[in-house]
Amino acid sequence: MRPLLEKGLLVAPSRIFCVTRSEDAHGTRERSETYQRFGGLFLARPASMSSSASKIDPDLQQDVLCELAWDARVPPKEVGVLVNGGVVTLVGTVDSWAKAHAAEQAAHRVAGVLDVANDLVVKLPDDARRPDTEIAQAVRRALEWDERVRGALIQSTVSDGEVILDGTVPVRRQRRDAEAAVSHVFGVRRVLNHIVVQPEDRPRVP
Repeated sequence: MRPLLEKGLLVAPSRIFCVTRSEDAHGTRERSETYQRFGGLFLARPASMSSSASKIDPDLQQDVLCELAWDARVPPKEVGVLVNGGVVTLVGTVDSWAKAHAAEQAAHRVAGVLDVANDLVVKLPDDARRPDTEIAQAVRRALEWDERVRGALIQSTVSDGEVILDGTVPVRRQRRDAEAAVSHVFGVRRVLNHIVVQPEDRPRVP
C-alpha cells in the first residue's frame, strides 16, 4: 500500500522521526530520535512530549504520528493525520474497527489535542464478513462474559456490521468498557456508543 500524501497530511511510516523539546535555565533544547517498527516493536520511543496545550498544528501532528507509531495495535502506513486548531482528523483505511478505535485512543493521549474526528474507513477482508445475526449474538456474549459490564442494562442493534449500543450504566468507566468489549468482535465494522451514564441513587446518611 502506497503512503497517503496530500496537502497538510502525513502518514505514519514504518520509520518515525520524532523531535522533543525541553526548556531549562539555558534555554530551549531539542532532541530528535528515529525509531523503526519491527513486527509491532520499536527500537526507541521519545521519553516525553511537550505538555503545552498551545502547540502549533505541525508540532501536534508530529506528536500524534509518533504516538500512533508507538502503538502496536495501529497498522503503519494506513493512518493519516490532519490537524487544524488542535482538532485532529484521522483518515485512511484499516481492516478492523479495533484498529480504528486504537488509533482514536492514541490520538486522544497526546497532550494538546482538543478533539479527534475519526474518519477512518473500516474495510473488512472478505473472510471477516459475517451475518448481522451472528455479530449480534457475539456482541451479546461479549457483554455477558466481560466482568466489567456484566449485569449492566445494555442493548445492541447491528446493521451491516455496525453496532449501536444503548442503555444505562452507573459510571462512565462502564460506558467505555462496554465499547471496548465489543470492539474486538469478529465482523464488527463500527461501534456507536449511545449508552447513558445514570448514577445510582445513594442512600442519604442521617
